[in-house]
Amino acid sequence: MRLTRRNFLKFGAAGMVGAAAAANYPFLGRRLALAGASSNFFTIAVIPDSQDYVDPNHPQPLNESFFLAQTTYLAQNRKKLNLAFVSHVGDMVEHGDGSTEKFKPQNTEWTNGQKAMNIWNAAGVPFCITIGNHDYDNMYYPSTANGPPPLVSTGAWWKNYFGSGSHYFNGKLWYGGASDHVGYISTGKGGSETGMWPPKGTRCNYGLSSYQFFSAAGKKFLHISLEMESGDPVIAWAQGVLDAHPGYPVILSTHSYISPPDWGDDNLPLVVPAKRNEAVFMSYSPSGWNDAQSVWDKFIAPNDQIFLVLCGHAFTDAENTVSRGENIRIDNNKAGNPVYQVLTDYQGNTTLGSGGGDGWYRFMQFDMDTKNIHFYTLNAYESLSSGQPVLAGQKVIYPDGMSDFEQPQGFSDFSLAMPVRVLNAPRQVETTSTSFDYSRYSGLHTGTVTLTNTSHNPITDPVAVALESLTSGVTLVNAAGLHNGAPYVAIDNDGLAPGASLTIPVQFSNPSRVSIKFTPEVFELS
Repeated sequence: MRLTRRNFLKFGAAGMVGAAAAANYPFLGRRLALAGASSNFFTIAVIPDSQDYVDPNHPQPLNESFFLAQTTYLAQNRKKLNLAFVSHVGDMVEHGDGSTEKFKPQNTEWTNGQKAMNIWNAAGVPFCITIGNHDYDNMYYPSTANGPPPLVSTGAWWKNYFGSGSHYFNGKLWYGGASDHVGYISTGKGGSETGMWPPKGTRCNYGLSSYQFFSAAGKKFLHISLEMESGDPVIAWAQGVLDAHPGYPVILSTHSYISPPDWGDDNLPLVVPAKRNEAVFMSYSPSGWNDAQSVWDKFIAPNDQIFLVLCGHAFTDAENTVSRGENIRIDNNKAGNPVYQVLTDYQGNTTLGSGGGDGWYRFMQFDMDTKNIHFYTLNAYESLSSGQPVLAGQKVIYPDGMSDFEQPQGFSDFSLAMPVRVLNAPRQVETTSTSFDYSRYSGLHTGTVTLTNTSHNPITDPVAVALESLTSGVTLVNAAGLHNGAPYVAIDNDGLAPGASLTIPVQFSNPSRVSIKFTPEVFELS
């Protein structure tokens, strides 16, 4: 049902944070920069549907080059971006089993996808690949008298190339695991003799959801990649992941979740707010299914740990080679905290001549000083060819003669308040300190501070400890400098592996012989 503006305002009071919109929906002016003045930030990137990049039915190598540019840009700029995590939100390929593909071998699209992901995989930063409807074995199987077959993945394609046992995730410390023993069991009803449905008793859709850990700004985070239109067994599995990691702020990626805005519906509040998608592809699944609203009701809203939902899949028909594939919805969960739900899908854009996507993808910069998240859109293909970052809406003159290239999207560049769950995230490193021995010979108090990495992610840069709120009159003698006004001491190390510890000596001048107190703050020296 299309909501009128009046109905939307009623809906907004409850569903879109209503009176809190000014605080939770503060779209700021364009910043057109990869990072603000603060150095205390990290970035999460979203790669939307790549199916048209890898499909050999589109001109190659042109189309493939857009996907390669995306992962190359990430790999080359991960330090500058302080890149903490990358989410591919689904539809890695167009034809999940190659059944309608004009080119052989059947795995062409999967290996094309691997070319791009291998570039990124070498960067060593945690990531996820969420399954989309085009990634299932039988996306293009025709309907039977009983309706379309539920999407299934028996393991020949998706799990072979991007499942939990693939080289992308197997053995990675930051990879938590997958729903390998949870899924759907086909009853084999109708059409099984033709192969359109799996034979009776076939086990399918096991291991299509997964979870990962990442650390950023010294805090620990959890990411869950949830199969689209998940049935109750998968939601129960995901709930178990959350229950096993209380306190972790959680980002959820799923393929189909919210819709794009209509053309002409550009100003807030939108006439039609982002609608949660109906279940289409799993609605005939023998073990049940959930549309996006049910996923919200059963899993997202009851769990205050989830602060951000990422999705793709949905876009509009193009006008003048530009589609609408961005949207945002904000709702309060049952604890009263806002959940940001963000759509990113640029596959309808063909301005640069691609079969779909043009190289655009989403970045989210978490600024821990300003306590804002800056959402912006970047074109990796043009960024690499022009030698400078190209942001959505920015006009640039390129060396190849193309000028004034821009991407008019309504949700390309904005900022939102940092959720409290991020600010209160558990620390990646725990610290303990010894008592301090006094030397009559040197006149100094000497002790140690021990750091232990309690996360699943290695700290790859040398670390330092700032002694904040150090007792007045006490001086840290072996300080290497100041960090945010506090003296710090550093150790020249090769990083800190998960579970590993290192000890840093500290020496103090304490003429008044007062009790030495401080709050240790760990940071990386990049």
